[in-house]
Amino acid sequence: MRPLVDSKAVSSYLEMIPQLTPEIFHSKKPSDLAMHYQELLISCDLKDALLLMKEIYLKQATSKKLGQVDARYLKIAERMVCEEFAFILGTSPDLIRMRLYAVMRQEVSG
Repeated sequence: MRPLVDSKAVSSYLEMIPQLTPEIFHSKKPSDLAMHYQELLISCDLKDALLLMKEIYLKQATSKKLGQVDARYLKIAERMVCEEFAFILGTSPDLIRMRLYAVMRQEVSG
């Protein structure tokens, strides 16, 4: 387990989202995809969790449908990031989730 980040670190993470450049992993084998996502989450590093969220978001933006493995790991990453950020900022995880995806959506459309 790692210590919680502070509000300054949360702001830094939110600002770094546009600079994150995920490599979208494609595989016909769900086990390979799961292993890829596990490797990103194993460190419990929030940057890696944000990278995973962005990777799956971009994948969804191009293919319109997520597989079960994508959806499962997206939920894990969202929970990890949104709950910690919400606790630190004194808000709800849903508001954090909306804020994160607004940044990603703005980047994709703009």
